[in-house]
Amino acid sequence: MSRGAALIILTVASSGTSFSIRAGSETPTPPSCEGDLTQPPYAPVGAAAAVRIWTDKTPHGSAARPTCTGWQSAQSGTLLAVAGTFRAAAGSAGLISRFGDISSLLSVRYWSTTDQAWRPLLLAARALTKQVGGQPRGNFTSAELESGQDLYFSQKDGRAATDVIYRMSLRKPGPDRFVVETENVTSVRWLALTLLKPGDLRSLYVLKQRSTDTWSYYALTSITSSSWLTAGHEKSYINRAVALYRHFASIPTDLEPPPAR
Repeated sequence: MSRGAALIILTVASSGTSFSIRAGSETPTPPSCEGDLTQPPYAPVGAAAAVRIWTDKTPHGSAARPTCTGWQSAQSGTLLAVAGTFRAAAGSAGLISRFGDISSLLSVRYWSTTDQAWRPLLLAARALTKQVGGQPRGNFTSAELESGQDLYFSQKDGRAATDVIYRMSLRKPGPDRFVVETENVTSVRWLALTLLKPGDLRSLYVLKQRSTDTWSYYALTSITSSSWLTAGHEKSYINRAVALYRHFASIPTDLEPPPAR
């Protein structure tokens, strides 16, 4: 089968150490689209998060981006979904506050497939007072997020040349469910090259309470780029996405084994 002739799905086994690649027609399905009929299905409590990654151009590339997300269709790039279930006694406000605790992201570690070692996910992470000319400020409170306003923060990835500013908003907040969206509003650059333009890196996080102390987590990330420099890094994307899941679920982010070596 020629490159780009089909949707390629990279499945991470529950052990987190092996991969199987197959072509197929299934598409990511966040719980905001079809109730609880997610793709991939949620991993149970105590199990490694379920991960799927869709990559390469397809004849119907827009079909892979669920219309309910409101994201524009793209003919190239990567879609990555993480679905898991974890225990949390903090409740909705406590989990929302984790998304607002921008500086805590500095503690997140991921497995670098380049270095074959655990490395910090970010070198800098700051909440900002506003998008343009914003100054560093304290972390966002759950009340600020629950207001529904756009909030801005900056991050510097260990592989990026400069800080990148993101927009974050909370929608549909409730005592047992909430949705967080993020989007880059400045370019992601490496040396003198632009890897991702504004809006090319978007994530959707859907958290839902299952029982008194159990929550499900579904994250969908869209990476839209025509640059060859962003291709072929599927394992790195997986490790970073799972590190964030572990962070929000209060699981040690450098827990062995890493999702992908």
